[in-house]
Amino acid sequence: MKIVLHNDADLSVSHFHQNGFDIDSVDPQVHFGAMHLFVASLAWCTYAVLASYGQRIDAATDDLSIRLRWGYVERPHHRLGRIDMAIHWPQVPESRLDAAMRAAASCTLHNSLQHGVEIDTSIERAADAGKLDA
Repeated sequence: MKIVLHNDADLSVSHFHQNGFDIDSVDPQVHFGAMHLFVASLAWCTYAVLASYGQRIDAATDDLSIRLRWGYVERPHHRLGRIDMAIHWPQVPESRLDAAMRAAASCTLHNSLQHGVEIDTSIERAADAGKLDA
């Protein structure tokens, strides 16, 4: 997967079939971080459902790319407030655009963000707490 960082709140993802991650930054001051990974995961999840849909309608996803831009809000807490996702998919037939939009919105991460997620956090101090069994 190729990830291009355009700035701190803007990236493009493409070459989903490529093994591993190839990360480039347009601005050498911008480094890949947690928010980039989070938003790139949304792109990857969206690609997965579109690739499945593309197989059913015989539309290749080789040239599919996704650009994501996001912004933050301060209330009630500092967090992502909006993500704009633009999907570039030249091979999808125009007659299938509405269905492709519905497919894109069915990504598990998309649904989780749309409807909220409960997170239960704990901190453990025991020496063996949280360690994975070998």
